[in-house]
Amino acid sequence: MNLPEINLTELHESIASGLKIQFPGCTVDYYSRPGEQIKTPAIFFELEGIGSADPHDIGTEQLEAELRFSAEVIVTYKQKGLLGVRLLALGVAKFVHGNRWGHPVSPGQFVDAAPEAFSGSMDAYESWRVSWTHTALLGKNIWEEIGIIPDQVLVSEIPHVGIFHEPRYIQIFAQEEGKNE
Repeated sequence: MNLPEINLTELHESIASGLKIQFPGCTVDYYSRPGEQIKTPAIFFELEGIGSADPHDIGTEQLEAELRFSAEVIVTYKQKGLLGVRLLALGVAKFVHGNRWGHPVSPGQFVDAAPEAFSGSMDAYESWRVSWTHTALLGKNIWEEIGIIPDQVLVSEIPHVGIFHEPRYIQIFAQEEGKNE
């Protein structure tokens, strides 16, 4: 069972890249604290929380966590402000839902989208926050898959164990051709 840990830096880069491609006219950044002037429309996202995803132990000594992301979408009144911000928020919500960004995370799960008071005194801007989650494994998997992985299971009765008794073995499992797991 090879369950890789998530690289959060690479996940952030992939989300940014995906949003830039999907919304080419938007400024996209993460953990951005824009000044008084913003090139709009804009999408600023961040990992806003990490929670427990599941209380059971998956046997790899990794923490199964829920990653809660949010994106602030910003437009000006000149860009159809009230309707434009809602349309952009809806577009972001549709895009993040089901997206894995090419990483070992669960498909994005859209949580909600709602008006957001934009930080600062910028009356010319409209802003909405779009939230979504991913489940991911944090930490290194203690099981390294090295060596030969068995593709069949054989049993025998004692004392008929060992290479000289192989004809007496009974096959109880064989991996199907072409499958790796």
